[in-house]
Amino acid sequence: ALLTTALAYFTAVEGPFAIAFRHRLTPVQLATDAVFCADTVLQFFKPRVQGGTYVTQPARVAWSYLTTGFLLDALAALPCDRIAGATYGSSETAMACGLLRLLRLRRCFALMADMERNINLNYHTAVLFRLLSILLIIAHWEACGFWYLAYAHKFDDTTWTFHFGEYRPGQTIWDHYLSALYWTFTTMSTTGYGDLVPVNDDERVYTLCIMVLNIGLTAYIVGNMTVLATKDDSSSLEYRGVMSQLKAYMQHKGIGEDLKAMAVQHLKLKREMQVERDDVLDHCAPYIRNRILASLYKSRLASCALFQGASESFVDAISQAAYMEFVFPDSWLLNAGERSSHLYCIISGTVEVLNKDGLRLWGICEGATIGDETALCDFPMAYSYHSVTLVKTLVVPVTVLRQACNQNKLSHRMACFNMQSCLRSIDSVLEPDVAERIRQVSSYITA
Repeated sequence: ALLTTALAYFTAVEGPFAIAFRHRLTPVQLATDAVFCADTVLQFFKPRVQGGTYVTQPARVAWSYLTTGFLLDALAALPCDRIAGATYGSSETAMACGLLRLLRLRRCFALMADMERNINLNYHTAVLFRLLSILLIIAHWEACGFWYLAYAHKFDDTTWTFHFGEYRPGQTIWDHYLSALYWTFTTMSTTGYGDLVPVNDDERVYTLCIMVLNIGLTAYIVGNMTVLATKDDSSSLEYRGVMSQLKAYMQHKGIGEDLKAMAVQHLKLKREMQVERDDVLDHCAPYIRNRILASLYKSRLASCALFQGASESFVDAISQAAYMEFVFPDSWLLNAGERSSHLYCIISGTVEVLNKDGLRLWGICEGATIGDETALCDFPMAYSYHSVTLVKTLVVPVTVLRQACNQNKLSHRMACFNMQSCLRSIDSVLEPDVAERIRQVSSYITA
């Protein structure tokens, strides 16, 4: 594919150049024709997607290609100029038939589309490559066309080459091409220095057509460049707009300064952590999303103290519903007496545990879980949990966890034993009520 695309670009340059300047690279051109003829034949055996189905049967593949792209590929691959010349003799019409090779540019358009869809390539680079390719190829064609007009008039005194002395003895073909290309870019950029201008009516008509074409080309390039330049700015403007609305709302409602700061901080963090969020997976099919989430979070959940010894199927089931969430410093995750709707597994950061009176008891960090008493035993939380730093958590909905527990009784029992062990590690002198919670969990396990 890369070889035929590169040769398509070569054809786009060499074809018009050969007609305008009568300079043909015959061996290279024949080799290029041979490659495209071979590629056309191979297309009859190349599996393809048709109507959303990947077709591999040889007969269907051949018929699909025959009824879609074969005609254009055949016209582009065959040396039509040589066939016409051998049939009707050497003529301008026969040479013009060689322009059918420009149909090979279909390969280039396909490559550009693939580059822009390829997530491994920078999108801006792919678009700039497309715009630059279109600009240079069209400029080359316009230069060849302008020189061909002088050739068609045999470079007489009514042509621009004679009038401005651009066809003198001793000049090379590249001197001629550079003069035509210079006219093209001065016309394309609307600079128009006046040192090279059309002289006869044919040249003036050609120039008018080129001007109209260049207006569209300029609009196309400027439009695409504007989109590239403002794409990042649009997200910034959207963020600023949301931030302004939030501040205006809180100002109107008389929200306290501490809550204002927390809301603003949350919005900033949400923007900064967009790459960490799993929302983008909502665009994937459910089974693909579940497999990705399982591959991301299964090992993290399995390493939590709460799930030590649990079966692989149990951890796999809850990991498919897990998602990442960030908790700001100085935020309350849960209060004593509440029933949690989610289980929080701490990935990073520090959370302090407080009793019902607001007295700090101890701190927990990576690997600890919050909300397990409600999730596993349906008990209200015995303690309050307050974030000290920015906390990164893996969140599992309680409904999903309970469903997994119902399907994996042994793993549910093992998780309850692990929770009981964590409670027994708490100093009963520091927290006398822990003994009562241990007794409640034991009763739940034996029930």
